[in-house]
Amino acid sequence: AAESAAGGEGEGAADDDSQDVQEPPRRVDEDVDEADESRRRNEEPGDAGVGVAWAFDPTSGCLRVQGFVVGSSAQESGLVRPGDLLIAVNGVTTVRRPMQEIAGRLLGLAGTVVALRLLTALDGLVKTVQLERRERPQQQQQQQQQQQQ
Repeated sequence: AAESAAGGEGEGAADDDSQDVQEPPRRVDEDVDEADESRRRNEEPGDAGVGVAWAFDPTSGCLRVQGFVVGSSAQESGLVRPGDLLIAVNGVTTVRRPMQEIAGRLLGLAGTVVALRLLTALDGLVKTVQLERRERPQQQQQQQQQQQQ
């Protein structure tokens, strides 16, 4: 059955001379392994972030966006604005949670994606934005200097 699925539509066993380069059929467990790896990678500890300056808002118990790191994914996206309240990170609530716990969810490996659930200051709507974690500019400079040595 796997051979007929890999052969394509209308092709029989006699047509094997064409030798088209095709990837072998994937097992379902390979897809699951990749999904698990992606999830693990997005939750793995690291010190890259999305470039938001946060302040605690005692009225709501949430972190409020105060500003941005220049060139950060949050600033470049245009989807996060000063005054927005953070209510969840990757589907886990951040309301009335310790800052250290929230930071642990926000920070991760550079290049991974984090989902922020925000209550917008402009219109009071709740939205989820996905942002790429990036190294802090200081870290990038240090790595460049080390590579030059």
